[in-house]
Amino acid sequence: MSRVLFSSVAMAGCFTKTLQKCIAGRHVRSFAVPQRRLSLGFEVFSYAEVGEYQSFKDCRQLFRKPQALFLHGLVSRKYHLGIPYQKKVDIHQNPVSNGVMNLEEWEGLKRNWNKEFRHKDFNTYLASVVVAYMKEDNYSLAKSILEKAKQEEPNLPAALFDYYCHLCFKCCDKEGLNWCLDIVKENQSKLDEGNVRSLMNGLCQGDNWKVNGLKLLEIAIDEAITLTPRVYEPLLVAASKHNDSKLIIKLLSEMVGKDLIPSRDACISIFSTLTCGSNENAVNSDFEKIIFNLLNFFKIKRHYMSKEEIFALKNWFERNKSASWKTSLTRISPDGKCKSCGHTLDKMTLTSKEFKTLRDQVTEKVIYGEDIFQKTRPDEFEAFTHFVKEGGPYDIVVDGLNVARLIQKRHPSRMLRQVIVYLVQVCGYKCLVLGRRHMLSGSGTWQPKYMNAVTDLADCFFTENISQDDPFMLYATLHSGPRCMYMTRDMLRDHKALLDPEVHLSFIKWQRTHQMSPVNFIDGKLICKPIRKHDTVVQSSGDTWHIPYDDDQSPRYSYQVPIDWLCARKT
Repeated sequence: MSRVLFSSVAMAGCFTKTLQKCIAGRHVRSFAVPQRRLSLGFEVFSYAEVGEYQSFKDCRQLFRKPQALFLHGLVSRKYHLGIPYQKKVDIHQNPVSNGVMNLEEWEGLKRNWNKEFRHKDFNTYLASVVVAYMKEDNYSLAKSILEKAKQEEPNLPAALFDYYCHLCFKCCDKEGLNWCLDIVKENQSKLDEGNVRSLMNGLCQGDNWKVNGLKLLEIAIDEAITLTPRVYEPLLVAASKHNDSKLIIKLLSEMVGKDLIPSRDACISIFSTLTCGSNENAVNSDFEKIIFNLLNFFKIKRHYMSKEEIFALKNWFERNKSASWKTSLTRISPDGKCKSCGHTLDKMTLTSKEFKTLRDQVTEKVIYGEDIFQKTRPDEFEAFTHFVKEGGPYDIVVDGLNVARLIQKRHPSRMLRQVIVYLVQVCGYKCLVLGRRHMLSGSGTWQPKYMNAVTDLADCFFTENISQDDPFMLYATLHSGPRCMYMTRDMLRDHKALLDPEVHLSFIKWQRTHQMSPVNFIDGKLICKPIRKHDTVVQSSGDTWHIPYDDDQSPRYSYQVPIDWLCARKT
């Protein structure tokens, strides 16, 4: 382990970042953060694989200076360890005459590799040349390079074979795609997650799309390749264009079995091409079965379609001649009624078994599993559980610190008192207020006259100032029973990821129906966001369909729900 002495804290900090990057790139094994600072701002860093130097100036042979940084108001340099320079491939060094590489240009490419890139494996060099042309969208030229490589060595390495499959698809080379399929049939290990999608895309554009696509799918399943919705997409699109309802049903059944949701493009193609006529009852029945089964699958998965998918589905309902459907894009009122047809949607409920499982798993994985005792003392949380057991059950648990900051211009302790007075005296709730010890300090922010009123009206538990609020609030609410609500503007985003998938869904349902999120306090009345107790999933009553969808304008978090719906009803 060697040392370097810096005469500037700025230089030392800059060098630290450089070493961290080098360690990440494995150019340096390790280094030690300085444990002491010398007089005049000197800092000492120890690191491996570098010689002994007494000053920064003496280190210059190990460093290059590609750019300047402005640190602490002074111009300083960012120094990098002297890592050997990797020369980049210049595809314009050997220009190609007519957009397709001939034999002479191929030999020139090999000479260039032998002269300047001998340290690289030839196939690696070739791959970098192909990628460079692909970045310029010059697919035909990139493919011609691989054609020359294929002529010399038909057994292309895996990386080049992947590129060749992709380029055959991009160039619509049916002959090349069939060659790739033949290679895969002979040597199934050639097929991998990198090329299966390109091959499927290309093969499904040909005349033998069904035979070739199903064969490729069979090989992929035999090779235990992880199949994604994007692999099924080309085959689903081709099947829908050819009105092959049996194949669509087969593929969708496979996807449901693998818990895969069809891609957006696949759904749009299915909705856009499957048309129900008035005289083909068997076909109509198959097509309706496909669409309605797909919608029911979306209901189970709580999947929300995009606006493009909804427009395609809306057009499908309107084109369906076997039944008359009236459609509209609408919204649902807070009480769960459709503003278009007046139908009341199903409520979001938890069974007693689901609630018990949720309570137990939140206690085990979120409260104790997060190692709560890093944020609070064991005796404090034990005292709290005893407090809830003796004083509960409660009607509502209030995050006191969060609610007190509801209106910035209003005094926090006065704001908290007004909210608690409203909840207890107006609403008649039995209330538990969670707060921090500093709220009892009697400071200007937390005036005793207001805090005394809060403690007189409600049960209050004040934790240490470093303690987390969320575990206390979750514990008190869940252990007060399924009717207990909680009040906070925090969306508890970090806790859902710790739960099992089924319980995660129960948590979302419970959160949406039990969280009161205040937004204002006007004329002695607390204004909260409306609690939407209707379930925001695809719903059907036989003669009606209500389908929520995303507006695609902004990302939506798991605790947020779509507000736009498609309403379809028989007339």
